[in-house]
Amino acid sequence: MVPRDAFADMPADTPDTPAVEETPTEDASPDPVEEVAPEETPADEPEVPAEPAVPGEELPEGVSREAKGLRVEESRWKTIYGNHQLVQQVAELLGEPVTREALELRQNAYQMQEQLYGDLNSADPTLQGRVLDFVLGDMTRAQREGEVGADPTVPFTQAFYEKIQQHPDAYAQLRFSAAKDLVAEMFQQAAQSNDTQLFSSAQHIARTLAGIRPELLKTPNGLATLRATTERMGLPFYLQEEMANLAKGTDPAAEMRARIETLESQLHGRTTSTQAAQFDSWKGATNQAIASGILDGAITPALASVADAWKAFPKDYQEQVITPLHSEVNRVLGQDAAFKSQIKQLSDQAQRAVSPQVRQRVTEQIKQLYTYRAQQAIEANKRPILAKAAEYLKGRSDANHARRAAGQSQTAPKGVTTAVPRSVVPGNVDKSNFTDASGVFDPMKASKYLSSVLPR
Repeated sequence: MVPRDAFADMPADTPDTPAVEETPTEDASPDPVEEVAPEETPADEPEVPAEPAVPGEELPEGVSREAKGLRVEESRWKTIYGNHQLVQQVAELLGEPVTREALELRQNAYQMQEQLYGDLNSADPTLQGRVLDFVLGDMTRAQREGEVGADPTVPFTQAFYEKIQQHPDAYAQLRFSAAKDLVAEMFQQAAQSNDTQLFSSAQHIARTLAGIRPELLKTPNGLATLRATTERMGLPFYLQEEMANLAKGTDPAAEMRARIETLESQLHGRTTSTQAAQFDSWKGATNQAIASGILDGAITPALASVADAWKAFPKDYQEQVITPLHSEVNRVLGQDAAFKSQIKQLSDQAQRAVSPQVRQRVTEQIKQLYTYRAQQAIEANKRPILAKAAEYLKGRSDANHARRAAGQSQTAPKGVTTAVPRSVVPGNVDKSNFTDASGVFDPMKASKYLSSVLPR
């Protein structure tokens, strides 16, 4: 296996990635509303995270430009030099220079091999038939183009027949299929040539293959039992009186066999729907595993160096860093055709599987592939996102400073002033202003006094 960043400098082309759920958080940014003493930098406002400005070409993370050249951090140097050593080892293994074309050729060959074995082990006759079509077709091409003198399909078939005998179930199925074809040909030839003895021989062979003893035919329902058994096994069987119709090309048992096949397909359909429901459940669990892998295994570690600087701005961090990075990862994965093909092969493998353990293993493989590909996408695209987010936060911080300065200039006292009255009631109000000499409330006197206090 090649380390994840062995070829990080190579361009990447790339499936529809299930969108990672993003949980918005409350905005914890400061909102000054009261008068504060003038100060250059508010104490409650953390330092703004910002990427260092790099003149000229964009440098990798951990590399900075100095007057005498480039300065590489020790941790980054270990990665760069380790990658260099790995490239030399890979070139020695390949026997040619390490290029994207050389690696792509081998990756495509590996994917084709995985597809080949996946189809062979699928237990799906259609997929397995495609494999045989490919193999036999290539053998025919080799003979046609002069790569071999004899027809390779003949010894291949003989070798297949000999090797399949080591697998009893498959060998029995092969022989039974061949026997059915032979019995059908015997019935057809006997009907065409009006050979009653050959027709009778075909009947006895069909009876033997069906496992029916001769004594059973002497019972009242013996013949009906034989007919039902052969039809259920897919064996051709005809009575002597059906010989004439068979010679005309009509098959008396064809309708019955078609009916049986229809019933079997309906039963298979019910089984398939159950498997489809299980597969849908697997897809939901796998999508959650993918989302967790991308967030916890790729995005969070990649942002560990700047996460602390954004603690006071959780909402901005979500909107300006996490969400754009998610979108970029989804874009890259959606454009990688080779990656999508690899995921599809694993999904097909899970759809065919009947074991929960096998499906769980496939889930882990898919999660690992998504996580690693997301790490590559983040490594290539996070710098401009972080730089843009830092610029946004700095602009917002500058706006806060300007607003505070403006507020201070508007509310600061200018010169000697009197205290602002805190109450609408005059300070010299006395009870005698509202009562007569005996201390009883006098409306007229009170009204006159209030008119003097509150003029119109």
